[in-house]
Amino acid sequence: VFLEKPMALTEKDCLMLAKLVRQKNLFFTLGLNRRYSPLVQRAKKQINPQDSLVLHYSILEKEKSHKRWIDEEGGRIIYMFCHIIDVATYLIGAEPVSVYATHAVGSVASSRQTPVSAIVTFDNGALLHIFYQLVDAQVHTSEHIEIFNKDNYLSIKDFSEYTFRELGAQDVVSSHTIDCGHKEEIQRIANMLHTHTVDSTIVTLKDAVRATRFPFYVLESISQRRVVNIKPPSFL
Repeated sequence: VFLEKPMALTEKDCLMLAKLVRQKNLFFTLGLNRRYSPLVQRAKKQINPQDSLVLHYSILEKEKSHKRWIDEEGGRIIYMFCHIIDVATYLIGAEPVSVYATHAVGSVASSRQTPVSAIVTFDNGALLHIFYQLVDAQVHTSEHIEIFNKDNYLSIKDFSEYTFRELGAQDVVSSHTIDCGHKEEIQRIANMLHTHTVDSTIVTLKDAVRATRFPFYVLESISQRRVVNIKPPSFL
């Protein structure tokens, strides 16, 4: 089963579907394409998840983009934050354990409100900062991933520009083509099904459930103005 994200629009439906997949022993993956991007794959090879990593993920999105999809899929936080947490978890190599999110406009949590800022802690000590903002004007960089530790810096801009600096050395890749990983995603899934081999890059059921549930924790944190603990379901 290959399902487009989000897996569900409520946590209850997400867990119900996950249990069904487990009971039926189905192959299941979710359309979280960004982890398959060549530049994310390059970053995965160059960073050490054992280091004390800090990841900053910012998205500046045009207000009218993907409007029909977003209206049908529960709002922009549900639509985009599943991608953010999946890429971050994949690169950091650890599980998120808490989130504190805030909204600059008001206290009422809404899946369509922006801007949103969130801090996520991971069980290996890593930190993720998320900033999501709707904009009217065209911006130079709309999606930017940065990773820091004491010895190096990594940047991915719009899945077309890549910079890695470590102790004076620099690795730079630039392309006129934005590659968010859609083609690589399909190729990897098809190859795994054809060869019956395991590909650790492919989104698992556990990955899918984590990514789908995360936006609900963000909305809860905004609504309650507090840190919310993230607890994985016991059956995964």
